[in-house]
Amino acid sequence: MAGVLTFALVNGYVSNGHWSSWALVNKYIGFFVLMSYFMFGGWLFTNTPLEKQSEILKQFSKIFCAFTIIVLVAFLLMLSIKLYDTSIPFPFYLPQWAGLMANRNAFMVLVLFVLLCMEIYRINQDALFKPWVYHLFWVLIPVFAVFNGSRAGWLFGALALVIILIKSRSHFVKKITPFLAVGSVFAFSLYKVAQHKKLSMHKQLKNLQNIIGDDVSYAGDQLRLSAMRDSWELFEQSNPLWGAGLGSFANLEISYDFNKLNIVDCSALFLLSEMGILGLAAFSLFFMVALWSLYKAAYQQKHSFHEAVLIFLILIIGISFLHELLYTRFLWFILGLSLAQITFQKGHLIARSKPDKNDSSRMAD
Repeated sequence: MAGVLTFALVNGYVSNGHWSSWALVNKYIGFFVLMSYFMFGGWLFTNTPLEKQSEILKQFSKIFCAFTIIVLVAFLLMLSIKLYDTSIPFPFYLPQWAGLMANRNAFMVLVLFVLLCMEIYRINQDALFKPWVYHLFWVLIPVFAVFNGSRAGWLFGALALVIILIKSRSHFVKKITPFLAVGSVFAFSLYKVAQHKKLSMHKQLKNLQNIIGDDVSYAGDQLRLSAMRDSWELFEQSNPLWGAGLGSFANLEISYDFNKLNIVDCSALFLLSEMGILGLAAFSLFFMVALWSLYKAAYQQKHSFHEAVLIFLILIIGISFLHELLYTRFLWFILGLSLAQITFQKGHLIARSKPDKNDSSRMAD
């Protein structure tokens, strides 16, 4: 993948006659930042004492999920204060319920992973938290869905719920449905109060009203469709094997005199247009190998964390057709954690299978 990116960067220079500083910093150097997260996840696991390795993934999951719930509660408190007194200005990140990520869709993806991680552990009789934490989480989920407003989140969150339902129908009905229902009523009430308080100025709430109302002319959709059309045209005009080169799309959009840089909100199309069929194949092959490894770890070795990551990665592949998610940092970190365990176990088994030179002498003694 690094080789493909390097070739694409050079190809971008050849095609455009100059280096794209945006592509160099954000896409090329940014990729190695992602790899540092990936390697750090692997390092963290493999440098943990052997007797503690079985617990490290669970401990990470507990910390990660607990912090996410704390952030959701903090957002709910700030929203409640705003509903009480509309004169209080929103912090810049609050209106979109984007967590601490400055991008509501990225935060949606993170919450989706937390949802899967918490429930897979609980279904497998190894709950991360006490029941009241789960109850709080499921009450918060509908509120998050409404005020985050990610339509991809609605779709793939529903798919995640279906997967949990298939895994354990009684678990879903008894332990999730009641609190999901309470949260839905709570979210609807907050939404009505927000309308009454005229919080339509709240950007994401206004977008939500447009989505569920008659107005479907959402500017974000128009930008996404325009970018996807331009990206496909760029691919058609370039060499199909290696694409137009890294940064070519940004260069094209700037030439159209757009007021802001427009990215391709589709990972596959981004790879295809700038790195060609070879680039798409290289990244796809990595994720296919990762999926197969996670599948074996999840269902042959019965690891809850790997099962959660496996299901999450399948959903991520689907979401990536609607958003560009390759540069989501925590995705690479959890892949590093999970794939390192698989690699470590294979290496450990191979090492144990090799005969010890001293075995025969010890047996003779």
